[in-house]
Amino acid sequence: MANRELVSSLPANLAFVLDKAGALPEIKQPFLQAIFLLEVRVAGLYYIDAIQDLLNHLDVGERVKLIREPENHFDSRAIRILNTNGDFLGFVSRVDNCVLSRLMDGGKALFAEVANTGTTGSGNATCSDRRCLHVKVFMED
Repeated sequence: MANRELVSSLPANLAFVLDKAGALPEIKQPFLQAIFLLEVRVAGLYYIDAIQDLLNHLDVGERVKLIREPENHFDSRAIRILNTNGDFLGFVSRVDNCVLSRLMDGGKALFAEVANTGTTGSGNATCSDRRCLHVKVFMED
């Protein structure tokens, strides 16, 4: 089908600008990739009995789940972090959860990837303690 036939077959309320060769313009798709937001240290590791075993089985770059927990008695902006098996790894720290919780409450899909586990790591995160976990938080849009 020629471009002119294609354009004439479209509804009248759609307007296209053809380039000099008479071709339709490329339509760009925004945000085909996840958007990196920030890197955070995970809070609450010292309260998990088997945390060292869980940390030993995490790999840098491994995806972890972020679950909003608005009914948390200690922090109404709490965001729980789970591994792929559903094991509890801790919470996004209070200093980092304000904007993230608002995004999640607004319907935005957030996820995280392991950045550093105390024995391995990359990026800006440093852990001097073996009971340490940093994650990179991303938004899918």
